[in-house]
Amino acid sequence: MSILQEYTIEIAKLQNKDYHFAWRGNDNFFKEFEETLVERGDFEVQMHLQKTDALLQLQFNIQGDLELICDRSLEVFRYPFQTQGKQILQFADHNEVLDDEFELITKGTAQINVAQYIYELIMLAIPMKKLHPRFQETENTEDLKLVYSSETIDKLKTEQQEKLQEIDPRWAELKKLLEK
Repeated sequence: MSILQEYTIEIAKLQNKDYHFAWRGNDNFFKEFEETLVERGDFEVQMHLQKTDALLQLQFNIQGDLELICDRSLEVFRYPFQTQGKQILQFADHNEVLDDEFELITKGTAQINVAQYIYELIMLAIPMKKLHPRFQETENTEDLKLVYSSETIDKLKTEQQEKLQEIDPRWAELKKLLEK
């Protein structure tokens, strides 16, 4: 039995009202997905499900920490995260994914598995540039440093003008040919 079966909800048995679900996940959750960015991590999911005759509205609140590899130093570090997301499943006569947050499911669907939604939200919480915390602190301070002096700019302008006025000796010889 797959660990992802734990994330299955029997929606056919649910009445039209609000429900709350909670799960805890760990390394075994991530092992179920191929080519994942994360192999180790722990997280907690709080999900609010609102069922009506026409649709299911799922709201996720996920927090935990992941083991990531630093893009700069290749060191392993723990990355704490918190993310939220929602998914709307509308009852229809066919299954179709219309949007990242909106799906059509058949009216006779007896159960849904929310593991894929949880996985996708966690993957979206991972930053594009994975930096060890010691690099993040130095990068933030470097971004804030801005040195400006009009004196320096004026000096650069005069140096550039002097360089433009200096003529390369090779061009000077060619210029003499044009003058003749």
